[in-house]
Amino acid sequence: MTAPSRLSATCYVAKNEFARVYYHPLTPVIILLLTFLAILNGAGGTAATIGGGHTEKGLYYCLGQTFMFTAVYCSVVAVFVGVISIAEERRNHSLNVLLSKPLYRQDLIVGKLLGLNVYMLFVIVYSLLLAAVALSLLYKMPADPADFLSRIAIYALIAMVYASLSLTIAMFIGAVIKDLLISTSLAVAYIFIDGYVGWTWLLPWLSNFSPKSAMCSLYISKAASLQSVSLTMGEWFDANLVNLFFFVAAIVLACLATMAIYTKGDIV
Repeated sequence: MTAPSRLSATCYVAKNEFARVYYHPLTPVIILLLTFLAILNGAGGTAATIGGGHTEKGLYYCLGQTFMFTAVYCSVVAVFVGVISIAEERRNHSLNVLLSKPLYRQDLIVGKLLGLNVYMLFVIVYSLLLAAVALSLLYKMPADPADFLSRIAIYALIAMVYASLSLTIAMFIGAVIKDLLISTSLAVAYIFIDGYVGWTWLLPWLSNFSPKSAMCSLYISKAASLQSVSLTMGEWFDANLVNLFFFVAAIVLACLATMAIYTKGDIV
């Protein structure tokens, strides 16, 4: 296959994978849950007394709390869609998304990863924008709307790194373990241990493969705290560009490992 043909096949897989999860019966449930959480956080019930009251600082505190909920729930969603995507494909021994074109299996992995990441981006952006609207209407209008939107963009980026790393690790587990129940259980156990127990203290040199470490390093940054009213987008990127690079590299390495296990470079 030529490079344009492989690119076309990869894009075809990505579109089919996005459509598969977008039209899944559970997607409306996920959207309704995130909608409820966004509006609930937008009401600013705790921010009024904990995060600085009805001030600009309180507004950004409440936005940060909404981001935390969104990132965690989207990470859980990413784990399930990731592991099921690969495990079902291996269990069924079929490539239903492509019946009329030759396809390298590594292109299948890349296509699935792209399609699922676009889906996660849609969910994250929807939730954060809805929360921002709710905050503006129910809590306090931002003094600088452009700065407020830039923070939403940063939060969306951090949530995407968190979800994408969780997704890629889940796909890797799905490629290693063919049994759907076992692979799903292992993926959920990994995210639970990573998020609530922690393991990076034992293997600090692998901390870039920890979704929680990714989120905390980018969100809770002493050099560029997103809770600071005076922080600019440029200052945040200057302080976190290296961290972003290493986390993206971890995502790429996890994807390559999935390809190495799932494929032998043959055409299917």
